[in-house]
Amino acid sequence: MIKKVLSILCVLSFLNINMSVIESDSISFGVTDNQNQTNKTQLKTEKFLISDIEIIDSGDYVYIDIKSDSYISEPGKPLLPLISKEFSFPLGTKILDVNVNCEYVEHILSKKILPSPKPSIISNEFVQNNKLLNESIYNSPSVYPSEPFSFSRGAGLKNNKHVLFLNVNIAPLCYPIENTIKIPKTIEIIIEYQLPTDSIFTADEYDMVIITSEIFSSSIQPLIDHKNAYGIQSFLKTTEEIFNEYEGRDDTEKIKYFIKNSIEEFGIKYVMLIGNDQIVPMRKCANTVITGVINWHYILSDLYYADIYDNKGEFSSWDTNQNEKYGECYYDYRSYPIDMEIIDIVDFYPDVGIGRLPCSSINECNIIVDKIIQYEKQTYHENWFNTILLLGGDTFPDNLSLYEGEWFHEQYTAPTMKQQGFTIEKLFTSKSTFSPTIINENINNGAGFLNYVGHGYTDSIGTSSPHGIEHMSYSLSDINALSNDYRLPICFFDACLTGKIDYDILDKLMLPLISLYPTPFMHFMKRILDSIETQRHFPCFSGSFITKQSGGCIAAVAATQPGLVGFAIDDEEIIDIVFGSSILNRFFFESYEPGIILSDMFIESQNLYINFIRNLDSMIVDCVTLQEFNLFGDPSLKVGGYP
Repeated sequence: MIKKVLSILCVLSFLNINMSVIESDSISFGVTDNQNQTNKTQLKTEKFLISDIEIIDSGDYVYIDIKSDSYISEPGKPLLPLISKEFSFPLGTKILDVNVNCEYVEHILSKKILPSPKPSIISNEFVQNNKLLNESIYNSPSVYPSEPFSFSRGAGLKNNKHVLFLNVNIAPLCYPIENTIKIPKTIEIIIEYQLPTDSIFTADEYDMVIITSEIFSSSIQPLIDHKNAYGIQSFLKTTEEIFNEYEGRDDTEKIKYFIKNSIEEFGIKYVMLIGNDQIVPMRKCANTVITGVINWHYILSDLYYADIYDNKGEFSSWDTNQNEKYGECYYDYRSYPIDMEIIDIVDFYPDVGIGRLPCSSINECNIIVDKIIQYEKQTYHENWFNTILLLGGDTFPDNLSLYEGEWFHEQYTAPTMKQQGFTIEKLFTSKSTFSPTIINENINNGAGFLNYVGHGYTDSIGTSSPHGIEHMSYSLSDINALSNDYRLPICFFDACLTGKIDYDILDKLMLPLISLYPTPFMHFMKRILDSIETQRHFPCFSGSFITKQSGGCIAAVAATQPGLVGFAIDDEEIIDIVFGSSILNRFFFESYEPGIILSDMFIESQNLYINFIRNLDSMIVDCVTLQEFNLFGDPSLKVGGYP
């Protein structure tokens, strides 16, 4: 009898949520006007059982493990597992109604549930082991979360098809003051929907467009010929042509409108941008993050170009309040509760594969073009490709018995890639193998992938030996010493700033001073220096890796600003990663399969990340992560080469 009552309460709770959504969006999550329907309404039903439930005593707290991949992680509030189900439909589908029926089982807890962590910047000044308790939640008789179900929709790609994603998220019901929790045992999801009558995505003339300045036109012709020969039908469009032919509020928006037109008119799947941000602009997102030590007020993002459509299939401007500030949000966690606001509502799902060759000269362009051609021609069946290099150490030196960078690889990357048949080389500070000499020796021997977890800077990466006894780094001079020829890895830099393509030497000199001494005088001095016309821009770390002649790497995923990560910790043990850059890192390698196209791999990791989190409208950390991590390389690259 009790179970039946809980099921009824669950449905009633859903109906309350559903009613509120109907009021704000008449075409989704609610009953539409049946008289206007012109095609058949359909139902999709999914039932599943949650059978593997563990309540684990982790020291000061307990945490709940139901073998799910997601969490509700709001700093200072109970860390709860999240049951997430992804559904996809052809883009243009109308979701008429969603119903969720649950049967709950109540558990009495011996301790409070572990609180969610604050985000940590992957920087030496910050350690992530800070546990906060939101007393208003933990001392409340009310249920947490207040809404046990959440829904999100977005337009994206699945198997290279344009789809509408519908994510249904179900949470346990926690009563913190009573130390009880109700966990779903059985769940039934019923979706009523209406398929579109037609599709605008019927063109199939080209696979890829290359966007760059006319100064690179002759340099990229060999690449176009190579791509066409391997079945990636490609064409060039110069920025000069786009700026003259397309409308938009700025040059960046003009490029985005051109990409939208190319998807619909030519059927393109990939967009290759050639040039740094001064040659082909990146979207400068109005994303303010204030930590008290490291602050930033914008993020450069190529995801802006990839996210063409909103969940209604309309153009996604990334400026929903029309104030000409794009991807706008604000995040200040110097105090608690954290002050944050997401202003522009964006779904972040990529609708096309985007990659950038970060060259600043014709010579660099020629180098990268040659590397792409030779990689795709020579790599297949080469034994060196089946090695992955894992780099890491004690990211946040403290008293933990585990070292975050190494722990991540042992927990995720190593077992994932071992299953794919890769040889694992661990270049760890605890093994005394994280050194420029040993790193270069391994890269020179050849590796298909390189995954680094630790601190990052505009011109280097670096992490600590156990408990911070020594800090070790790998810098631009070490990249220049490489001689790996065409044995080129694909890199993931799970770190700050390694993709800061607008690297300005004054930033390196002035920003630390401004952070320490945020006086009007310091800001005045920076404005004076900014006004001086001189060459201050230099290649960033990942850009230098890619443009290295006779070696380096073929592509990299890297961040244009400081990275954020969240480790759940209790009793000096890492329980799991619950948000931030390392989640994207994990999903990137879980998305690998032999012969995959590089941007398809990156898109899948972005999709998994978005589906992992509960609600992009409430977690700015996730917006930051998705905006700042960009693919630098050929989006159509055949990983491992062509047979």
